[in-house]
Amino acid sequence: MKTEIKTTELETKTLNWLKNTGWYNYDNEPFYSDVVASEIAEGTGIDIASLKGVLGSLSKKDLISIDEFEANFEAPLYFIVATEATYIHLGDEEMFRELGY
Repeated sequence: MKTEIKTTELETKTLNWLKNTGWYNYDNEPFYSDVVASEIAEGTGIDIASLKGVLGSLSKKDLISIDEFEANFEAPLYFIVATEATYIHLGDEEMFRELGY
């Protein structure tokens, strides 16, 4: 039996924005993301300080992963990526499985 993961209003708002806007390839490439926190803050209207807490909480719940991308930038980029639990939580487990995962 699966346990439902409870999310706060800001966590839900963040996940919905990611699914519907940020992860433009959500329905065909589950583990790809080029979304960074500043884009989420801008898209959701959540201030960056609050968003850091939201992202940390979603990560602890395994509803996102935060992947560091090392490149030739002054600071590393941190991409916000969907996990298998994201698809289950958002009711898209069947789609996730149909994609071969």
